[in-house]
Amino acid sequence: MLKHYQIYDDVVSGIMSHHERFDGLGYPNNLIGEEIPWQGRIIAIADSLDAMVSYRHYRKEKTLNQALQEIWNMKGVQFDPYIVNKISKWDKVSLGKILYTQPSFNLGRIII
Repeated sequence: MLKHYQIYDDVVSGIMSHHERFDGLGYPNNLIGEEIPWQGRIIAIADSLDAMVSYRHYRKEKTLNQALQEIWNMKGVQFDPYIVNKISKWDKVSLGKILYTQPSFNLGRIII
């Protein structure tokens, strides 16, 4: 699907790798740790946070604190510990504003 659009290669690599896990048990290529492009590691956290705090017809949304705790619990397993540590230092009010008013991909610009 992405081949039909002219977008930067680093954006494509981030999108294509955001289901990889830091421990290597993700997909599609079972990349591990820093083999995963940094864009994909950021998008993975942004996508997960967005999914957890958003209502789904099959489950209730989590609070921001619950979602952040889940991200913290998966630090070094599913998510890059460096990025998780950076996010944990953010003011939760500011993070809430980002999550609830901006597209998830803006998270990457704040981390780097």
